[in-house]
Amino acid sequence: MATAEAAIAILEPLGPGPELARACVHLAGQRMLAHETGEDRASGLARRAEQLAGQLGLPDVLSDALNTQACMARRAGQPWAGQLQRALDVALAAGQEAQAGRAYINLYSGFCAERQFAAGERYYTEGVAYCDDHDIP
Repeated sequence: MATAEAAIAILEPLGPGPELARACVHLAGQRMLAHETGEDRASGLARRAEQLAGQLGLPDVLSDALNTQACMARRAGQPWAGQLQRALDVALAAGQEAQAGRAYINLYSGFCAERQFAAGERYYTEGVAYCDDHDIP
């Protein structure tokens, strides 16, 4: 995480740009996985990445930011599926294969974790077909 934090420190003075947006979403994901989800940690970074992605037209970053926020919301027991569906929709519309694959797996696993197997089945079936069609392991 230190490298990602250093990247943001270097990029921030340069103003909004794709590199800063990607650094923010990357660090947000790392912090989420480390359970550092507070407002001044992953949550704030993910929202910042979402804002930058919207301004700069970066659908890959937007999808990742929405995905990260949805995963944090699910962990916190808050509504998450709509935001994760949006992450998937953004990825599919922009042809962002890795982000679409991530969204499919998180939708499937999220619904399964909540024992909503019928809802999860849809994303499993669609996700496997999508990943097979796009040669995503």
